[in-house]
Amino acid sequence: MKSKRFFDIAPAAAPESAAADAGHLPESIAALQRLVLQMLSEVQAITMAQTTSTILKNQNIEKGVDFYDEVEQFEIDLIERALLITRGNQAQAAHLLNLSPTTLNSKIKHYQINLDRFLPNYTFSERVRIAS
Repeated sequence: MKSKRFFDIAPAAAPESAAADAGHLPESIAALQRLVLQMLSEVQAITMAQTTSTILKNQNIEKGVDFYDEVEQFEIDLIERALLITRGNQAQAAHLLNLSPTTLNSKIKHYQINLDRFLPNYTFSERVRIAS
Protein backbone atom coordinates (compact mmCIF):
# COMPACT_ATOMS: atom_id res chain seq x y z
CA MET A 1 0.00 0.00 0.00
CA LYS A 2 1.39 3.38 -0.97
CA SER A 3 1.55 5.84 1.92
CA LYS A 4 -0.01 9.27 1.60
CA ARG A 5 2.49 12.14 1.54
CA PHE A 6 1.31 15.25 3.32
CA PHE A 7 4.30 17.39 2.40
CA ASP A 8 6.14 17.56 -0.91
CA ILE A 9 9.77 18.50 -0.41
CA ALA A 10 11.91 18.74 -3.50
CA PRO A 11 15.53 17.62 -3.01
CA ALA A 12 17.92 20.55 -2.93
CA ALA A 13 20.26 20.86 -5.88
CA ALA A 14 23.97 21.08 -5.14
CA PRO A 15 24.97 24.77 -5.19
CA GLU A 16 27.53 25.80 -7.78
CA SER A 17 28.83 28.46 -5.45
CA ALA A 18 27.90 30.27 -2.26
CA ALA A 19 26.90 33.32 -4.32
CA ALA A 20 24.54 31.29 -6.52
CA ASP A 21 22.96 29.70 -3.44
CA ALA A 22 22.40 33.09 -1.77
CA GLY A 23 20.01 34.12 -4.55
CA HIS A 24 17.68 31.23 -3.65
CA LEU A 25 17.71 31.91 0.07
CA PRO A 26 14.49 34.00 0.18
CA GLU A 27 12.67 31.32 -1.85
CA SER A 28 13.97 28.62 0.50
CA ILE A 29 12.87 30.57 3.56
CA ALA A 30 9.41 31.13 2.09
CA ALA A 31 9.11 27.42 1.27
CA LEU A 32 10.20 26.53 4.79
CA GLN A 33 7.65 28.95 6.27
CA ARG A 34 4.86 27.38 4.18
CA LEU A 35 5.94 23.91 5.29
CA VAL A 36 6.02 24.89 8.96
CA LEU A 37 2.56 26.49 8.73
CA GLN A 38 1.19 23.39 7.01
CA MET A 39 2.71 21.14 9.67
CA LEU A 40 1.30 23.28 12.50
CA SER A 41 -2.12 23.19 10.87
CA GLU A 42 -1.97 19.39 10.67
CA VAL A 43 -0.88 19.10 14.32
CA GLN A 44 -3.69 21.42 15.47
CA ALA A 45 -6.27 19.46 13.46
CA ILE A 46 -5.06 16.16 14.95
CA THR A 47 -5.13 17.63 18.46
CA MET A 48 -8.68 18.91 17.99
CA ALA A 49 -9.83 15.54 16.64
CA GLN A 50 -8.29 13.74 19.62
CA THR A 51 -9.90 16.18 22.05
CA THR A 52 -13.32 15.72 20.44
CA SER A 53 -12.90 11.94 20.52
CA THR A 54 -11.98 12.03 24.22
CA ILE A 55 -14.98 14.21 25.07
CA LEU A 56 -17.34 11.84 23.23
CA LYS A 57 -15.86 8.79 24.97
CA ASN A 58 -16.22 10.42 28.40
CA GLN A 59 -19.88 11.34 27.89
CA ASN A 60 -22.35 9.24 29.76
CA ILE A 61 -25.50 9.40 27.64
CA GLU A 62 -27.41 7.43 30.27
CA LYS A 63 -27.39 10.54 32.46
CA GLY A 64 -28.79 12.54 29.55
CA VAL A 65 -27.32 15.13 27.25
CA ASP A 66 -28.63 18.23 25.58
CA PHE A 67 -28.82 17.15 21.94
CA TYR A 68 -28.80 20.70 20.58
CA ASP A 69 -25.80 21.74 22.67
CA GLU A 70 -23.90 18.68 21.43
CA VAL A 71 -24.80 19.37 17.79
CA GLU A 72 -23.76 23.01 18.22
CA GLN A 73 -20.38 22.01 19.69
CA PHE A 74 -19.85 19.47 16.90
CA GLU A 75 -20.63 22.16 14.31
CA ILE A 76 -18.19 24.60 15.95
CA ASP A 77 -15.47 21.91 16.01
CA LEU A 78 -15.99 21.16 12.30
CA ILE A 79 -15.84 24.84 11.35
CA GLU A 80 -12.71 25.41 13.45
CA ARG A 81 -10.98 22.36 11.94
CA ALA A 82 -11.77 23.56 8.41
CA LEU A 83 -10.44 27.03 9.26
CA LEU A 84 -7.26 25.50 10.68
CA ILE A 85 -6.69 23.42 7.57
CA THR A 86 -7.25 26.41 5.28
CA ARG A 87 -5.35 28.85 7.54
CA GLY A 88 -8.44 31.00 7.96
CA ASN A 89 -9.52 31.10 4.31
CA GLN A 90 -13.31 31.10 4.67
CA ALA A 91 -14.03 30.35 1.00
CA GLN A 92 -11.83 27.25 1.10
CA ALA A 93 -13.22 26.21 4.49
CA ALA A 94 -16.78 26.57 3.16
CA HIS A 95 -15.84 24.37 0.20
CA LEU A 96 -14.43 21.68 2.55
CA LEU A 97 -17.66 21.75 4.56
CA ASN A 98 -19.89 21.82 1.47
CA LEU A 99 -21.40 25.13 2.62
CA SER A 100 -21.79 28.41 0.83
CA PRO A 101 -19.27 31.03 2.02
CA THR A 102 -22.20 33.19 3.18
CA THR A 103 -23.57 30.37 5.35
CA LEU A 104 -20.15 29.67 6.85
CA ASN A 105 -19.60 33.37 7.60
CA SER A 106 -23.03 33.54 9.23
CA LYS A 107 -22.20 30.54 11.44
CA ILE A 108 -18.81 32.03 12.37
CA LYS A 109 -20.58 35.20 13.52
CA HIS A 110 -23.39 33.28 15.27
CA TYR A 111 -20.93 31.11 17.22
CA GLN A 112 -18.56 34.06 17.73
CA ILE A 113 -15.56 32.13 16.42
CA ASN A 114 -12.43 34.28 16.68
CA LEU A 115 -10.62 34.20 13.34
CA ASP A 116 -7.36 35.63 14.72
CA ARG A 117 -5.98 32.22 15.69
CA PHE A 118 -6.44 30.78 12.19
CA LEU A 119 -4.60 33.49 10.26
CA PRO A 120 -0.81 33.34 9.88
CA ASN A 121 1.48 36.20 10.90
CA TYR A 122 -1.13 38.85 11.68
CA THR A 123 -4.43 39.29 13.45
CA PHE A 124 -7.80 39.53 11.76
CA SER A 125 -8.12 43.21 12.69
CA GLU A 126 -4.74 43.93 11.03
CA ARG A 127 -5.88 42.05 7.92
CA VAL A 128 -9.00 44.21 7.71
CA ARG A 129 -6.88 47.37 7.99
CA ILE A 130 -4.56 46.09 5.24
CA ALA A 131 -7.51 45.34 2.93
CA SER A 132 -9.06 48.78 3.49
